[in-house]
Amino acid sequence: MIKNRKTYLILLIFLLIILSIVAMKFGNVKITINEIYDIIINKNSDLNSKKIILFNLRFPRVLMAIIIGGGLSVVGAVFQGIYRNPMADPFIIGTSSGAALGVTISLIFFSKFIPIFKHGLMGIFAFLGAILVTFLSYIIAKEDNRIPVNNLLISGIAVNFLVSSLVSLAMIFNRSSIEDIVLWLMGSLYLSNIKNIIYIYPTIIIITLLIYRYYKELNIILLGEDEAKSVGVNVERVKKIVIILSVIAVSVMVSNVGIIGFIGMMVPHISRYIIKTSDFKWNIPLSFVIGAILMILSDTLSRGIVSNTEVPVGIITSLIGSGYFIYLLFKNKNWRVE
Repeated sequence: MIKNRKTYLILLIFLLIILSIVAMKFGNVKITINEIYDIIINKNSDLNSKKIILFNLRFPRVLMAIIIGGGLSVVGAVFQGIYRNPMADPFIIGTSSGAALGVTISLIFFSKFIPIFKHGLMGIFAFLGAILVTFLSYIIAKEDNRIPVNNLLISGIAVNFLVSSLVSLAMIFNRSSIEDIVLWLMGSLYLSNIKNIIYIYPTIIIITLLIYRYYKELNIILLGEDEAKSVGVNVERVKKIVIILSVIAVSVMVSNVGIIGFIGMMVPHISRYIIKTSDFKWNIPLSFVIGAILMILSDTLSRGIVSNTEVPVGIITSLIGSGYFIYLLFKNKNWRVE
């Protein structure tokens, strides 16, 4: 058993690099590891067609999987700490759905009138939808300065149903785009490209670093809000800052790849199990790396599970995550009763 947490992190980063290279093999056109080496290192001109596939399609897709998996996992870890609730996750509490509602509204009602600002509008509306739904879910679930698991699940289900209904209603006004919107809502990395990578990477990395600055305060909040206040932590300020940063991150991710659920719930549990602590000093970076690994594996599976057909990665993560969700409920049946 490895006791040094830094060693765990280094080993997982190494595993992430290996999986990133291997993931670029898979797709309708097979590219071997030797060919990847020849393309990158030897610059073999005989492989120009595969070079285009590698650099224009698969490399951006792997990069997107890393930042989306990592970003969602960090947000999940933070939400579980702030809400002091092991089931908290941007998907379960409705943050992702709220962002999706905002994007759907912008696509249907506004982008056609001012298409030059399409992506900017998507991001703005995603943030507005996500922040509104997140605080709505928070207000509904809060009880005596805490958020019981029962309340979180019920409020999350209620808010998600409401948002899903509004998205469906919005799609009725633009039936010609229903298929595209539905595929996007399922969550997929197939539209990943270098342009998206260029702005999503700095955004998510900067937000992750800003959140990481508050790891000491988040650790103290885990002990209880009263205890945190007694040692001088401005709990409400920290919570608002971290929630807003998290919502911005989710908005950026959802506006690029759609809704990808359960990654943010599962990964922090895995991280805490590995390092045997809830210390955010280690839980945040470890969650990022583990989330990136899980997303790469899920996306690779989504491209290879059916020949010549791509299954949206959101379906894969939901299948895995829902199974884990059911396992947690069976393991902790007392959560169902206050």
